[in-house]
Order: sequence, then structure tokens, then C-alpha cells
Amino acid sequence: MPVQVIPPMYKMLLEEIDEAIEDGEPYKFTHYLFISRVYRLTPAEEEAFAIAQRNSKRYKSVGNSQIGRSKDGVYGFHPEDEEIMQHATHAVTYSFTNAPPRDAESVGLDLAGRVMLVPAEKLKALAERIEETYAVSEPSKGA
Repeated sequence: MPVQVIPPMYKMLLEEIDEAIEDGEPYKFTHYLFISRVYRLTPAEEEAFAIAQRNSKRYKSVGNSQIGRSKDGVYGFHPEDEEIMQHATHAVTYSFTNAPPRDAESVGLDLAGRVMLVPAEKLKALAERIEETYAVSEPSKGA
């Protein structure tokens, strides 16, 4: 799902929760739990990826890397997860129990999961921040 779809979805969620609370429904939550997927790269995989990006036409036209180095080699699939992590009080990254073991000959990503706990009072600020960060720019009117 494109990241530009996410801000309106959070906005609608906040509106629906507010309406439910006004109607006396039991939706007064203290926290929200976000569940997401991540992948891990070894230092060698990170370096290979960085080299591939530097050699790409897109990198040369933009002038910088599209991926920042992670402190722990863990990367999110969803851009908005970075904002959620900033608002979360707790986050846990875990391995999938049914994932095949990876070795030097393995192909594909080392997939894992992540849960992030965001206090209810921070959800509105989170939604606003995601909206600012990933706003859809209006197309310019004809020239």
C-alpha cells in the first residue's frame, strides 16, 4: 500500500474512535499496538546494497542513498514505521518461529516482525506527523 494512503486512514481511525467515545461505546484505549514486518541485513548485505544503489541511475540523479544505515541491521518495510517508532514507548523486534535458518548460501531476506506500543495520547500527534511527512503534493496547474 502506498505510504500516501496511510495519513487519511489514520485520520479516519481517529475520527471513528472519537465518534464511538461520544456515542458511549467502550473505545477509550490507553495504548495502541502496531504490528509490522521488518527485515535484517548482514553488514555484507548492507554493503552490497549500498554499492548497487550507488551504481543505479536513480541514485546518480538524486545524489544520495535511498537507504540509511541501521544501527542494528534491521529495516522496516513500511516508511511510516520510522515515525511510529519515534512515538512508541516500547518496541520489540522478534524472529518468526517458522522461518528457515539462514546461512551464507541463503537467498532472500531475513524476515522478522516488530510490535510497537504507542500511548493513546500520542496517536493524534503521530497521525499528524505522518501526514506532514508523507503528504501528497498537489499537482501543479497547467503551464
